[in-house]
Amino acid sequence: MAPMDKYAKQLYDALVNLIINLHLQKGSLTREEMYCLLNVVDMALVDKEDQGLVQVLREWQAGEPNQEIDEIIKVTLLNLDFAKPASLAAGVETICELIRYNKELGEAGTTQEPPQSE
Repeated sequence: MAPMDKYAKQLYDALVNLIINLHLQKGSLTREEMYCLLNVVDMALVDKEDQGLVQVLREWQAGEPNQEIDEIIKVTLLNLDFAKPASLAAGVETICELIRYNKELGEAGTTQEPPQSE
């Protein structure tokens, strides 16, 4: 693993401090949310193998919001075992399927004709 450059290290430190502050001082994040975010930061900035997680999180963020699906994705993320590549890969696949399903729901909603008024 290549050492982080100065700016990546500063960004990493700032993100870690922010996440920990949101949990410990602000109470905005649960313990599980804090650890999940710290793991994602590690993957994104420390060149760990992420099994496509960072890309799928970008796709999720760019998609249309759906409260129910977003909650399922959040629970999936919080239950990932980041130390086990097989668990991470399965979680990424589950999130991909949920994003695909949400996209299909959106497309189905736009292709339906509005009800005709009589």
